[in-house]
Amino acid sequence: VFAEAGLGGVGRDRNAAGAAALGGQTTRDLGKSALDSLVRCVLCRSSTSSNEAPTWTSKQLAVLANAFSAVQATRPEVFKRLAAIAERLTQAATEWDSEHLWKLLHAADQIGLLDCFDETVRLLRKQNALLRHVMAASSSDLPVLLHISVQLDDPFILLSFSGFTDCGAREHLQTFTLNQLIGMLQIWPPEDGRWLSVAELRTRILDVAVDMAEHAEVEELSVEQARALLRAAADHKGNAQALLRPLATSPAILVIAPEMDLFAEVCAQVADAIQPFAQHNVRAPGLEALCVARLLRSIASECDIEPLDLSQAINDLAESGALQGMPTAITAIAESPPVVAAATVQGHVTETAFAELIALLFKQEVPAQEDVNDQLHLWVSQLEDAVRKEASEENGDTEDDRILSMESLAKLAED
Repeated sequence: VFAEAGLGGVGRDRNAAGAAALGGQTTRDLGKSALDSLVRCVLCRSSTSSNEAPTWTSKQLAVLANAFSAVQATRPEVFKRLAAIAERLTQAATEWDSEHLWKLLHAADQIGLLDCFDETVRLLRKQNALLRHVMAASSSDLPVLLHISVQLDDPFILLSFSGFTDCGAREHLQTFTLNQLIGMLQIWPPEDGRWLSVAELRTRILDVAVDMAEHAEVEELSVEQARALLRAAADHKGNAQALLRPLATSPAILVIAPEMDLFAEVCAQVADAIQPFAQHNVRAPGLEALCVARLLRSIASECDIEPLDLSQAINDLAESGALQGMPTAITAIAESPPVVAAATVQGHVTETAFAELIALLFKQEVPAQEDVNDQLHLWVSQLEDAVRKEASEENGDTEDDRILSMESLAKLAED
């Protein structure tokens, strides 16, 4: 690495001792240990004085950054030093090679330290040199280009690079990881004004991210990433339901279910988790069941929950339909200590809250509207058949394969 960067003599005296110290380690461990030693060399060699910058080249910065990125060595102090050197090189009007610049920025982006080089990018733009590098960028640089466009609030930068036409193709977007796609959605500005010109690209990124997330494993996404993806899908101005349905069955989305905490915290987390789905009438059975289970555990662990607070929590679940088809959960809530205690407390406020809570629980036992319609359609069909059979019997036809009696059907229709 250092030979390629033109720093072959740096740290050579340490080789013998280093070889003994690194014996028996894995390749990745060896790389990190070696870079730990090289970090000291880099930090010692670089100086904060402005006259030291010209002794570095853009190639050296790019190679060193890629070395740390390759072994996932997140060393903020090194990248901050490299960024400071990059700024001084730019201020000294050193001409950057586009390949080296993108390698440097891409390496920083890989380990989440791209922000360190924002000032270098601003200086290049001030010198009217940024556009030349943007036009030389490839489609794989899309995350970095988007970051630069957002930092400078200029979507024209995104439109200017040569690969923009092809970067929105599904097969190209699928070359990025799910984390990269969600990262782009997280930093994307609101779609208004100038950013409307690249709104189609955001939609395509969202589509591919949803497809990947549908098949992602549990814990593949962080809580923040899962919430960001759900918000992007729920806020989409197109068909939000079509985006939310695949996410409703994704194991990766379960990460947003609340952990064990105080009742009030669990309630807030449950509401946040199911709100994007409830907003668009999309059921998420796995997430809903997990939220109900966590809420039940929270209720069972506290005895001083106010009926009004419990009623609000149940109402949030009820509005999403999460309690439908869960008679055991409803029974557990009705028999929980806070509800039983509220039933014996006299007082207008408590009695009112208790009555509202019980009414909510009873309502959850009512079938969904579509189920009622299907059942009513069946009853009407049977009633019509019964009427025809009754007429046939009056005409002497004694065949009787009636499913329900006329009296029973009349009673069902009345109900």
